[in-house]
Amino acid sequence: MSVTDYVNWSAFPANSRHCLDYYARRASCDTSSVYSWNYCLCNNSANWIDNTAVCLNQEDPDNLEVVWVTMNLYCEDTSTPIVVSMNEWLNAARGGSNTVDTTLPAGPSATPKQPATPAPNGPGPETTTKPDSGGGGLSTSDKIAIGVGVPVGFFSIIAAIITWWKCCCGRSN
Repeated sequence: MSVTDYVNWSAFPANSRHCLDYYARRASCDTSSVYSWNYCLCNNSANWIDNTAVCLNQEDPDNLEVVWVTMNLYCEDTSTPIVVSMNEWLNAARGGSNTVDTTLPAGPSATPKQPATPAPNGPGPETTTKPDSGGGGLSTSDKIAIGVGVPVGFFSIIAAIITWWKCCCGRSN
């Protein structure tokens, strides 16, 4: 099973998914792991980022910036920074790149497969981890949730104990 067998582009605007999927498949990246696939796509292999920008400019121009921000977040989440800046992305979308594939995909593709258990570590698409992959680390959003949740929970417990102490044990009448 490869990464493309369980890709889920649902984090992206609906009208952009066809372009993302079409050019990702044409990039012929190593799909043996999420990291290797992200590394390939986030580094603009086969001009995936530029070609997707041109396609989106025709199919979903209102979401060009949203798609770039989402791609950037997913690339950063797997420590494979995107190599195309927002300005370069918008320039490529408007035909400013000489490296784009002018063959646009014909119509929307089949609905992307939905993963059983999403994990936000794909190249933009959410992916599931393979059962035999040996696990992985926590995502950035999970780490933030733990970092905020633990102190809030701790201080809530302390406040409850102090309140109980003042109400029940603090009276010396």
